[in-house]
Amino acid sequence: FYLRGIIYHGDYHFTCRYVDKIGDIWFNDGMETGRACFKEGNIQNTPLQDLMSCRGKSIATVIYAQ
Repeated sequence: FYLRGIIYHGDYHFTCRYVDKIGDIWFNDGMETGRACFKEGNIQNTPLQDLMSCRGKSIATVIYAQ
């Protein structure tokens, strides 16, 4: 199984990061970015600690897939 997404929650609002098949990490906040996602790095080069929160929000759900 591989990490494919993390949903964060804080201040009555959700945001997310998803990890594509090549390991790139993408951020989306529908209220701020609309449909656009912004690349934040690659899972291979990102310390686990950096994924534990996102812009002041805490993890609500972690998604894994085969």
